[in-house]
Formats: sequence, C-alpha cells, structure tokens
Amino acid sequence: MLTSRDTAGNLHSRAMTPAGPASDTQLTLVFIANNSSHKFPELEQDPHVNVSFYDENSTNWASFSGQAKISRDKALIHKYWSNT
Repeated sequence: MLTSRDTAGNLHSRAMTPAGPASDTQLTLVFIANNSSHKFPELEQDPHVNVSFYDENSTNWASFSGQAKISRDKALIHKYWSNT
C-alpha cells in the first residue's frame, strides 16, 4: 500500500506493486503509475509517504516512511516497466 496525504490533510492508501528497487545499497522503491491519477498532485504538494507490505501466507509485514519523488524519465520508466 502506498499512503499519501491530500491538500485537506486526509490520508489516501492505494494498492501498488513495486517495479523494483533502484539500488542494492539503500531502500529506494520504484513504482510506476498513470500520471493522470490523483496521487500525483498529492505527492507534489506533500512528498511524505508510507509504503506497507503484507504477506498473507506468513503474516509478515513491513512499513516504511519516507519522501516520494516523481520522475517522468522515460529511460527509468522503460527500465522498470512490465505489463505482467
């Protein structure tokens, strides 16, 4: 789940699948999304996010907070994009 905050301060959570880590040495997650979604204006006005993962088979979970950065870099998108 990716949680962001709208201009009124309300939290919005969305199911997302990470496209891949951007680095082997730090926790940088890459998500690819449609830029017409509501999450883009939210991230532009407040980049603070929370990302959480849950494995229903083991009941293990993890939660990470940090700052999102929007990139429209076509090479980066091509590197991580998969339609599967």
